[in-house]
Amino acid sequence: SEMCIRDRGQAVSFDNIQPGDVVVYPGHVAIYAGGGVIVEAQSTKAGITANRSVQCHTILAIRRLV
Repeated sequence: SEMCIRDRGQAVSFDNIQPGDVVVYPGHVAIYAGGGVIVEAQSTKAGITANRSVQCHTILAIRRLV
Protein backbone atom coordinates (compact mmCIF):
# COMPACT_ATOMS: atom_id res chain seq x y z
CA SER A 1 0.00 0.00 0.00
CA GLU A 2 1.03 3.62 -0.30
CA MET A 3 1.56 3.80 3.48
CA CYS A 4 4.32 1.19 3.37
CA ILE A 5 6.10 2.80 0.42
CA ARG A 6 6.09 6.22 2.11
CA ASP A 7 8.47 4.85 4.76
CA ARG A 8 10.95 3.14 2.43
CA GLY A 9 14.15 4.47 0.89
CA GLN A 10 15.11 8.11 0.94
CA ALA A 11 12.70 11.04 0.84
CA VAL A 12 13.12 13.21 -2.26
CA SER A 13 11.79 16.71 -2.83
CA PHE A 14 9.84 17.48 -5.99
CA ASP A 15 12.70 19.76 -7.09
CA ASN A 16 15.11 16.79 -6.97
CA ILE A 17 12.93 14.09 -8.55
CA GLN A 18 14.79 11.73 -10.90
CA PRO A 19 13.70 8.93 -13.24
CA GLY A 20 13.10 5.78 -11.19
CA ASP A 21 11.83 7.57 -8.10
CA VAL A 22 8.56 6.25 -6.70
CA VAL A 23 5.77 8.81 -6.50
CA VAL A 24 3.11 8.16 -3.85
CA TYR A 25 -0.43 9.47 -4.33
CA PRO A 26 -3.56 8.82 -2.25
CA GLY A 27 -4.35 5.16 -3.00
CA HIS A 28 -1.83 4.90 -5.85
CA VAL A 29 1.88 4.69 -6.60
CA ALA A 30 3.79 5.27 -9.83
CA ILE A 31 7.37 5.49 -11.08
CA TYR A 32 8.74 8.77 -12.36
CA ALA A 33 9.88 8.29 -15.97
CA GLY A 34 11.48 11.72 -16.46
CA GLY A 35 10.25 14.55 -18.63
CA GLY A 36 7.41 15.26 -16.22
CA VAL A 37 5.59 11.93 -16.77
CA ILE A 38 4.99 8.76 -14.75
CA VAL A 39 4.82 5.07 -15.60
CA GLU A 40 1.87 3.44 -13.89
CA ALA A 41 -0.73 0.71 -13.94
CA GLN A 42 -3.43 3.27 -14.73
CA SER A 43 -6.46 0.98 -14.95
CA THR A 44 -7.55 -2.46 -16.12
CA LYS A 45 -8.73 -0.94 -19.39
CA ALA A 46 -5.75 1.36 -20.02
CA GLY A 47 -3.10 -1.04 -18.67
CA ILE A 48 0.46 0.21 -18.13
CA THR A 49 0.83 3.78 -19.35
CA ALA A 50 3.55 6.41 -19.53
CA ASN A 51 1.68 9.51 -20.57
CA ARG A 52 0.29 11.21 -17.45
CA SER A 53 1.85 14.17 -15.71
CA VAL A 54 3.63 13.49 -12.44
CA GLN A 55 1.32 16.16 -11.02
CA CYS A 56 -1.91 14.40 -12.13
CA HIS A 57 -2.83 13.75 -8.47
CA THR A 58 -1.82 15.18 -5.10
CA ILE A 59 1.69 13.90 -4.33
CA LEU A 60 2.00 12.53 -0.81
CA ALA A 61 5.65 11.51 -1.04
CA ILE A 62 8.51 10.88 -3.44
CA ARG A 63 10.90 8.10 -2.47
CA ARG A 64 14.23 6.96 -3.92
CA LEU A 65 14.56 3.24 -3.31
CA VAL A 66 17.92 2.56 -4.99
